[in-house]
Amino acid sequence: MIKASTSPNVAHTALDFVFYQKYQDEDQISRGRARATDPLVFKQDTANSDKVIYDQFGGGGLFGQRTNEEAEIAQSSPRATNNVSLTVLEFADACDVPKNFMDDEKHGVVKANVADMARRARLTQDDYAIDRWSLGFTTVTTNDAVAWFSNSHTTIDGTTVDNLETAVLTASALETQIVSLGRQKNQGGILGHFDANLLLLPLNLLKEGSEIIDSDLLAGTGNNNINYLSRKYPGLELKFSPTLDDTSTTAYFLASNEHSCKRWVREDVATNYIPWNISRNKIGSYQSWLREVVSPISYEGAVASNGTV
Repeated sequence: MIKASTSPNVAHTALDFVFYQKYQDEDQISRGRARATDPLVFKQDTANSDKVIYDQFGGGGLFGQRTNEEAEIAQSSPRATNNVSLTVLEFADACDVPKNFMDDEKHGVVKANVADMARRARLTQDDYAIDRWSLGFTTVTTNDAVAWFSNSHTTIDGTTVDNLETAVLTASALETQIVSLGRQKNQGGILGHFDANLLLLPLNLLKEGSEIIDSDLLAGTGNNNINYLSRKYPGLELKFSPTLDDTSTTAYFLASNEHSCKRWVREDVATNYIPWNISRNKIGSYQSWLREVVSPISYEGAVASNGTV
């Protein structure tokens, strides 16, 4: 029970129990939904200031073959270029905790508000992060200053790479994407051998995507063709997010474990409680905030289709 006379530390602890229990429960009640904290969808890292500064690194080729044990070892020439600086973003909210609510034991109302705040904190993280994928056709760019999914990426060694498709989601279209991903050149201009590990879909395409990659037989055919996707790519995980539908209900994304969309956390979700007795209106304030930034570094390891054709 949280009383108005309870010390601020005790009240804070009681509210935190409600907040973090709901915040952590979100992972258990949304299996299959893409989350900001999912290491398959976002590479997880930390930031040590309000800026994240990084370079695009690459350019080295395959190992050279030595002709004999005395031959000089070939020297590759990897380079760092396309320096980018990102500003860490802060997201915050507050919930009123009136003294009279505590005096009159309206604890259920306070708990419901705090639990709702915790869920909204998770949704804020997810919506912001997932939008990096959905906006990858337009405003979200990689280090070479073009859209994440584009027909005209330029590698460090000068090779042009295309990681943008247009076909609607079908078994055939996904096969084209898998080949495109596997044949994609890396920053050194050589084959990256990127295997398909993640299929990210809007909720609108969840049924179609599930049928394509999970069926024993090939989806969309009237014969008994074996579905090679479910047999040769058993590690291909399907993730979905209703957030993607807000931008496009037809776009879908394929990525390998080596994709470089990264989430840098400067300050994980945190809370604070300001007691009613230091306010002018006898209303306490339970506050929460988080600081992070999400961005793809390179096109490598990811392809996408806008699903328009």
